[in-house]
Amino acid sequence: MSLKIAELLEGCRIAREANDWPRLEKLTSQILELAQISNLDDKTLIQTIRSYLSSIIGIGEFVVFLEAKNLQDFEKGLLKLKTFLKDKPHIHKSVSRYEYAADEIRILCVNPIASNRTKIARSLRILARPDLAIAILEDQLQLSARNYYTLTTLCGAYCDIYRFDKTIELAEQALRFNPVDGRMYPLNALTRAHTQRFKKDGDIEDIEKALMYAKTSIDLRIDAYSARSYIAAAIASRDEVEIENATAIIDKTENSSQSVDENALIAAYEAASEIPAEMIEAYFNETQESANEEIAESSLEFNVFQICLEKYGWEPNCALERNMFERFSNPGWFFQNDSDLNCPNCDSPKLSSIRKHYVSFGKPSHYWALVCRGCRQVTDSIGLNLNNLLWKKEFDGVCPIVDICPTCVSEDKA
Repeated sequence: MSLKIAELLEGCRIAREANDWPRLEKLTSQILELAQISNLDDKTLIQTIRSYLSSIIGIGEFVVFLEAKNLQDFEKGLLKLKTFLKDKPHIHKSVSRYEYAADEIRILCVNPIASNRTKIARSLRILARPDLAIAILEDQLQLSARNYYTLTTLCGAYCDIYRFDKTIELAEQALRFNPVDGRMYPLNALTRAHTQRFKKDGDIEDIEKALMYAKTSIDLRIDAYSARSYIAAAIASRDEVEIENATAIIDKTENSSQSVDENALIAAYEAASEIPAEMIEAYFNETQESANEEIAESSLEFNVFQICLEKYGWEPNCALERNMFERFSNPGWFFQNDSDLNCPNCDSPKLSSIRKHYVSFGKPSHYWALVCRGCRQVTDSIGLNLNNLLWKKEFDGVCPIVDICPTCVSEDKA
């Protein structure tokens, strides 16, 4: 690495610590220009690209206050990076997650509904801007303090800036409001926060709690993220039995191919009496949190009321008949489509469909929850009292259920 680039990288570090985004943009742009004519290792180049994307967000009026004029500056900066990446396919693949996050921010800012703002916050965390993610998510919580997905995402953002006490407070709050099948997400957040706080302060009680939360999450469901959380806590504890147990758990995960790096860390621990803190920090901060968000986005199961709260900012009313309230309160539902069909209760053209997968006589089928965005009532297909062909064609014809049902899609891929 040349002396010039080393000086620029040090300048980037100082600019980031000072939140001097214009200077960070200038410095990262200079590094990218030098990378065109000199050799720069891939890791440094990727870190520079992430810092560049972080810098062009600036103070973030367009994501927090939704001021379109600043969005144009962001779009110009993003186009500049895309031009740079055209001739570097191997780097392009390595930074695709960051580029995708930037594209998602650009697109979702145009339609800042509640669910989109939470996704914007998630993408901001990927681009190392948890400060703006926190601003957005705290604003979302003003609308609903029980929004489980917002709480879970906010936990990670506060952990990113080492606010472990706040992370723990929010994760404990999320545990009270989460769906039954989603408890592992705040549990994993608690595991990470207590692990990180133990590494910072050395309080034995923290690592004991981290291991306890990790095992509770594993008992609920074994997946790649829970396994990572457990092994991070086990390594931090320096307990050989815990490390051995965590290694065994990794072998049981669905994505066992992702266990190579964790096993390498364990091997390093066994070969030397200590693993450098920065080695664990770099690996787990980069992989663990991205996995958490991807899992939360793809497989976190909401009930009907939570979906409406996330998408529209309110919970619908439900009649206490045909066991609808209990059925709509269970997790596993997903949003299908908004339509302009008239509601049979208030006659407003604002009927929306939320569905849930189930199996009947060996064949897949899907429950209906039909929500009116006008009178804010939810009912099942029996309560709709409309021509079956009309409303089924409107929803399934426009948005085929087999293309959006997570269970159907996963089974089709298998």
